[in-house]
Amino acid sequence: LIVAALHVAAVDKSKFRTCKQGSFCRRYEKYTEHILKTGDVVHALDPSSIALDGTNAVRASLVYTQQQEDSPGGDTNSGPLSLQVAFYRDKVAGHCGIVRLLVDAGPSAA
Repeated sequence: LIVAALHVAAVDKSKFRTCKQGSFCRRYEKYTEHILKTGDVVHALDPSSIALDGTNAVRASLVYTQQQEDSPGGDTNSGPLSLQVAFYRDKVAGHCGIVRLLVDAGPSAA
């Protein structure tokens, strides 16, 4: 047990990046500060994109509502986000009690 504890303490932390060293973290921090300070709505559901996938999910697009020059966090490449809400039945109780929400920066869902 003592040998294992010494081995864990021997990890070289300088080989791992911190959040402050990553550009995503810096942009996201600016983004969240802006949203919390101003209360701006940055993304909105595009009603024309809502579609059922024929099974258990609803798909839609979340569109960026800000002008490119007003982009919080300095991210000017904010295209639409793909949204999927899927519903699953709980196999134990038999109820529809599981919801999976997926937001992806990939191509538009519609």
